Amino acid sequence: MYKYFQPNVKRNKKRAGDCVVRAIVATTGKSWIEVYDLLCAQGRELQVMPDCPPAYRPVLKKLGFEEHSFKVERGSTRPTAETLTKEYKCPMLVETAHHLIGCLNGDILDSWDSSQKPAYKFYTKSE
Repeated sequence: MYKYFQPNVKRNKKRAGDCVVRAIVATTGKSWIEVYDLLCAQGRELQVMPDCPPAYRPVLKKLGFEEHSFKVERGSTRPTAETLTKEYKCPMLVETAHHLIGCLNGDILDSWDSSQKPAYKFYTKSE
């Protein structure tokens, strides 16, 4: 089930672009600033933007998340974030095209209803 979640109190209403930070905050309990600083440090080290996969994937690994991929057969469809949250109740992040979604206790925590976006990868963390 989708639940509105936006921990960035200074968010620009027109354009936020903080889905990676927001998703990690939703699943770890860390503050928006803590997560942003972790991502920026990793991005600086690699000289990439902090919200791109080469920056956030190592941060997720350091935070204890395990990466999972899909083998999609020709003609089949990818699972959605909503489908995955029904199967996994642990803290989870779902990577879709140009978006990262935080899921916790079967809920999709995001600033908009992204529950039907097809998943490319997902990351789980044992509690």
